[in-house]
Amino acid sequence: MRSYSSSKKKKRSDLASHQTRWIWIATSVAALLLVGGWGLSFTPLRTYGKQLEATNGAFDGGLLYLQSDSHGPPKVVHRPRDSQGRLSLDVDQSSTLASPRIPAGCEALGMYAPPRGPWLAIDVTCEASGFVQVINVASGKAVDLDAHLSYDSTFVNWSPTGNEIILRAGNLPNSRIYLIQVNSGKYQQLPVPGNVYDIALSTDGRRMIYSLTQGLGYGSETWIADVDGQNAQRVLLEPRHIIAFARWSPSGEAIAYIRMLDSNIPFTVGELWVMGGDGQNPILLGNADAGHGYRPAWSPDGQQIAFVVRELVSDSTDIESEVASYVAGQLVSNIYLANLNNKSIISATKFNDALTETPVWSQEGDYLAFGSTAGGSGMDVWVLDTRNSQLYQVTHGMKARYPAWLSNP
Repeated sequence: MRSYSSSKKKKRSDLASHQTRWIWIATSVAALLLVGGWGLSFTPLRTYGKQLEATNGAFDGGLLYLQSDSHGPPKVVHRPRDSQGRLSLDVDQSSTLASPRIPAGCEALGMYAPPRGPWLAIDVTCEASGFVQVINVASGKAVDLDAHLSYDSTFVNWSPTGNEIILRAGNLPNSRIYLIQVNSGKYQQLPVPGNVYDIALSTDGRRMIYSLTQGLGYGSETWIADVDGQNAQRVLLEPRHIIAFARWSPSGEAIAYIRMLDSNIPFTVGELWVMGGDGQNPILLGNADAGHGYRPAWSPDGQQIAFVVRELVSDSTDIESEVASYVAGQLVSNIYLANLNNKSIISATKFNDALTETPVWSQEGDYLAFGSTAGGSGMDVWVLDTRNSQLYQVTHGMKARYPAWLSNP
């Protein structure tokens, strides 16, 4: 999510942001459901949409990323797979999938693909507000979802089906969490408190896990409940910590999350934890970066968690580390893999003096994509072939970030 960090601009709070952090500022703070079977009543949105340019709508399991050119708006670029399923590293094979319309004075802070389906969500922040734009990668049609809700909103998550998106609208402690059917535009407010900043659905869509806070210095609580709000049970009480990105494994048998100290230090060292799917028996796996909003990512088989580790350990006697605690771009980080079978942790990348961002798995688990400045020319997209541990730089000086993966047919 974006952080609670201070800025002269009104930054939206979102745990998914790469730039900001989870500290409380003014009234802004960091903040599903399957459609059938739970008796929900959805309210229709007014018809609203914009047509975007789309040159490739194939669902080939290929790689997507957001590329910012020197001139003009950013574009969603597609790198296809070949007939053997190998990812193309040839720049000539890339194509523009869509050109999102991001207003002047706004910028994209994240791009997210659902577990399945033809959608792509782009989180946009502006001077005094923000919104979420959803693109149908097959048709090129885009919708600014929250325009109908009249709220400043941030992306929170996709539902397990990929047909619904979760948005947090408004400011804590009076924000609202909405589940929106992206195809029909109908929406439903979820039955959670107004100070909830993050939420996720179980893989079967029957339960939700959500975290809430009373503000800076009050810590956080994490609850699990049925999707209708019934049978709510508090599973984590953290008076001195913030819980971020609690997410079920693909099987639903485990939950991973980041725990970080609740303080006014913007970017600090956090911890990667895992607990049972019922919220019991939490186990510390190791240190993780905290504050930048880098999400831990479950592998498709549920055996590994990819996450970002801060290489600079905060130390008041180390000037470089101290600066990295307050300046987002000074982070030195790498991607690590936690093995859930033996609880071991290994480094997937070993970059020196590079800022490396959120990893995302391909649906087959054969590739892990992420952004990094390791190439020496700003942020670029890289991929790790998990079958042979080969590392490839996909873009070179393209101002590319936020990789995502297309669904297979």
